[in-house]
Amino acid sequence: MLANVLAPSPDGPYVLRLSAVDRVGLTGEAYVDVDIDTEPPLPSPVLNAEREGLRDVRLSWNASSSPDVVAYRLFRDGQLLLELPGLSHLDQSLSDGERGYQVTALDRAGNESSPSNEARIRIDTTPPDVSIHAPQQQSRVRAEVAIRGRAHSQEDFDRYRLSITPAAAPSVTTVLVQGGNPNLGGELAVWNSRAHPDGDYGLLLEAWDFSQNRAETSVVFTVDNTPPAAPEGVNVSVDDTAVDLSWQANIESDLAGYLVYLGPELLNGSANADPRSIVYTETSHRIDALGDGSHDFRVMAVDTTGNVSDPSSPATAEVAGHPPRVTIVRPSPGTVFEQPILVRGDTTDQDLIEVRLQYRVQGTGSWTDMGTPFTQPPFERSFLPADQAYGDYELRAASTDSEGLTDPSPPVVAVEYRDLTAPDEPVSLAAAVDGDQVSLSWNGPQALDVSRYRIERQLQSQGAWQTVGEVVQPSLTFVDQGVADGLYQYRVRAIDAFDNI
Repeated sequence: MLANVLAPSPDGPYVLRLSAVDRVGLTGEAYVDVDIDTEPPLPSPVLNAEREGLRDVRLSWNASSSPDVVAYRLFRDGQLLLELPGLSHLDQSLSDGERGYQVTALDRAGNESSPSNEARIRIDTTPPDVSIHAPQQQSRVRAEVAIRGRAHSQEDFDRYRLSITPAAAPSVTTVLVQGGNPNLGGELAVWNSRAHPDGDYGLLLEAWDFSQNRAETSVVFTVDNTPPAAPEGVNVSVDDTAVDLSWQANIESDLAGYLVYLGPELLNGSANADPRSIVYTETSHRIDALGDGSHDFRVMAVDTTGNVSDPSSPATAEVAGHPPRVTIVRPSPGTVFEQPILVRGDTTDQDLIEVRLQYRVQGTGSWTDMGTPFTQPPFERSFLPADQAYGDYELRAASTDSEGLTDPSPPVVAVEYRDLTAPDEPVSLAAAVDGDQVSLSWNGPQALDVSRYRIERQLQSQGAWQTVGEVVQPSLTFVDQGVADGLYQYRVRAIDAFDNI
């Protein structure tokens, strides 16, 4: 190196001259033309980014207006991607996520422009999440079908569509519902299967996101709205108070079982239950402990879809020769009451001609009717002892049937009629302190059945009340002795003869 050359100012063309002199005085010169450039070029005015295919991004930009630009630098997420002379680039095989691109211009002197605008683009190859929860694959449905499922995308959900196609007409597809709101697993639609023929159907749930990723799921299910035939050959056999019921088996291949009715009562279980869950699978059933009278039985068939047949022809069982029995089902034994209560009797006998609801003081001999006799159900009446005397009472239902038989020993329910109303609070409570003694006085309530007073003490803001003594009526004073230092609260509670407080 012969010398350092400092960049002159201003920029422009310059000539560098190098002169040399040897020892004998001879000289020589060399000249070099140079162009001094310290100004960076102008940036590219516009950078565009567009997705090409699933995972590639096509980047293009306008040329810098500076005439001495020789190359461009492309940056992705702030990191240099490459340097190239052209005005476009295909960034390939990108993973899912959002990218930000910028470009700078380079001139012949190596000066770099400021960055262009940032072009952001999202790569998304993940389709929405779709699933059909109900009906399930290969399930059987009837009536109104609640279609539940999921159509969701975390950030860019666009739309979904639910359609149905009958297997018998695969070219006939009906869109049931479509929309732009995601569904996380609730009801998508309700489809009335009764408006369509029995058979197989396919449900298709599709969903798209804003990147036009598409997902689909489907289920095939069977519509069956045809109930089984009504059971035939229903027969009854009476065995004392029991009835053996039998019938011919249905021939349907999808039969689940049978429902048995005694009059309006379903014997299998709750009428609100899914009938498939409570069916009898045998073709006979025994009913025990029936009362006298005519009992009508009907049988219905249930298939695996839940369709219920018409009832069979009734089969009537005649039970006779037994004394009637009406049981008090309300109130429960041991009930304590102050206001009138409902007394109700129940029976399985169908041949009753008279029912008398009766009461008596516990342990006495005679029974008193609660009003006039009943000749038909319901057997119920409001009860309060006629003389309104507190005490223990017994209740029963005496009955007579059409054969002239009477219940020899009606079941008895014991109850208690008593005062359940607490007396009013004492008033005008006053306290006087003398050393470790606290003298209390108060005025009692007007109730005539107050039997005693309970005195309670609480160390202020320190938890539960403590009983410190009781005095009997008519005393209206109390002395609390040996009380430790502290701030206390007192209260007095009235207690009546029935321990209401």
